Amino acid sequence: MISEFLDNQILKNLTKKEADILNFIYNNSEIVAQMSIKDFSIKMNTSTATIIRFCKKLNLSGFSELKYVLKRQKTFKYDNLDSYIQPETIIKNLSKDIENTALLIKENDIKQTICEINSTKSIHLYGSGLSGQVLDYIEYLLLSVGRQKVYRYETNYLGLKMSKTLTKDDILIAISSSGKFAPMIKIVNIANLNNATIIAITPSIKNQIADTADINFRFFGNTRKNDDAEFSTRLPMFFIVHIIFSYYLNNRGEFF
Repeated sequence: MISEFLDNQILKNLTKKEADILNFIYNNSEIVAQMSIKDFSIKMNTSTATIIRFCKKLNLSGFSELKYVLKRQKTFKYDNLDSYIQPETIIKNLSKDIENTALLIKENDIKQTICEINSTKSIHLYGSGLSGQVLDYIEYLLLSVGRQKVYRYETNYLGLKMSKTLTKDDILIAISSSGKFAPMIKIVNIANLNNATIIAITPSIKNQIADTADINFRFFGNTRKNDDAEFSTRLPMFFIVHIIFSYYLNNRGEFF
């Protein structure tokens, strides 16, 4: 519940607009959990920066983590006590995923990605499901550093339509938790045929998206399901994005 992140001091420090945001989330958590930060900011008649500041006041990393918290209260449950996993085990597994993912990150791939970000090409972001939260984060970071021509696609239909218009002057950033999502494979293949630059974040397992991409970032992480709902952690993906932008800001003489 969102209430677990609140205390009296935090409530006192909220502005009127932030209090309105909190009230809306409290009464519409399932709706907010499915929204992009842009859609939510429009709904609340405020800026994405205000949404991010609100999340920070709750000691959350950003809107993506807020959505994760809201979704967790609905999907993260256990059928019986025997299926309960000790917190220490969860922490250990996540730490292992991050440590192993770090070993897969190559400096040359980071430099190439930064070069593409600094280019005049249009950047197109595509992903679905929970992986879309990572793209929300990327979109926010790109816009926060003043990057222009950044476009986000949240449906397979729009993603497919977009891929057919790409050229060598476009960049497609594609994120998949499995690397096997058929609509994404099709979109990436079309983008490749149109000579667009493809940057992919996919699992360490062999997958067609990674095989097609120009720049690859791979991560470790086991697929997890509950009541047939996939809720594998996206933490390694966020970690990769954080590393890329840390390098990017460092090159600009700034800090993340």
